[in-house]
Amino acid sequence: MRHTSHLEAQAMPISRIVDSWGGGTWAIRQRLQTPPLSVHQSLQKAVDAAVAEVANAGGGEVVICDQQGQVRDRRVVYPSWPAHSMPLQHFPGPVATAGNLTYPDGKSARSSSGRNWKHVAEVVGLIGVVIGIVFTVLAYVRPPEPPAESGKLDLVASSTIISYYPTNGKLPSLGNPPPDFSGGSFNYHCDRWQEWFRESSIAPIGGSSMELEVTASSTSPISIVRLTTDVLAKKPTGGSARIRCGYGGAGFDPHTLRIEMDRSSVPILERGGPNGGIIGPLPPSSFRVDESAAETLTLDFEGEEGYLYECSIRVEYSENGENKVAEFGTSEDPILLLPKEASLSGLTEYDWSVSDNQWIVAPVR
Repeated sequence: MRHTSHLEAQAMPISRIVDSWGGGTWAIRQRLQTPPLSVHQSLQKAVDAAVAEVANAGGGEVVICDQQGQVRDRRVVYPSWPAHSMPLQHFPGPVATAGNLTYPDGKSARSSSGRNWKHVAEVVGLIGVVIGIVFTVLAYVRPPEPPAESGKLDLVASSTIISYYPTNGKLPSLGNPPPDFSGGSFNYHCDRWQEWFRESSIAPIGGSSMELEVTASSTSPISIVRLTTDVLAKKPTGGSARIRCGYGGAGFDPHTLRIEMDRSSVPILERGGPNGGIIGPLPPSSFRVDESAAETLTLDFEGEEGYLYECSIRVEYSENGENKVAEFGTSEDPILLLPKEASLSGLTEYDWSVSDNQWIVAPVR
């Protein structure tokens, strides 16, 4: 997205710039200032809002740019202030003089013209009343627009993670067993243990350990425009016990956001599926989910090998023309991540035996 240079801004009296912001949203910027004054989901709404702002501010120009930053249109906007006019003054003349056409009752043609204008004003006023009534009726007859709905953002453990790190590398006691998963799939029962993992401070092992599930409402798409991770603590791992709750391979990852835990660099957005590739940093790139759709964004964390991270995550997104924020994890209840495990040499993975009600060495599959 290209911004107008300082010299261009001086040469053109630009009051507002309607700029394609990515993800199908349009941002209204004031000259070169950021962040945008407002964000709209369609070009027409963004242009209308910019024109109204410039008119209320005393007039100027609205410039519309495409996604490459090229100027596509300009709108000259006049102020919306009401024009002040001087009241008309009346200077009475003689009733019957040379040059004035008089009537038998002594009234001049000027008086007759005044009566005609009075009738015209009455007719115009009546038309205005009729139009007002028509628009009022239409307002009641026309169905109202549906109220704006809110979508949903959830942060969950990735379905591709099958190994977990218990506190200090020690198995939980037999008095704190995991939930029963009998009757389900033995090949993958991590999903049934997620709440127990959280309550027991057990962390997923692997970079792509979290997923952001995005569900858009029927009234608006959702565009993820920024995601930041705050590392609250970083501790070396210990012990040799690990918990395994899944076996077998996984399919293609969805869209992925690569996050470096020890650097404040901008996360990189990558396309999922068999034809994956780098889309770009987020921002200025964005992750968009259309109306009534649901998609998953995999969060791939890159950190120092053999360290457990405690963190919080902040997601900034736009919806229904508004900028919103969703936050996950706190200092009291942080998100636990072990992005990169050391060599598995000397480590043992365990699974829970429902029949024996104890931990057993995980089978090799």
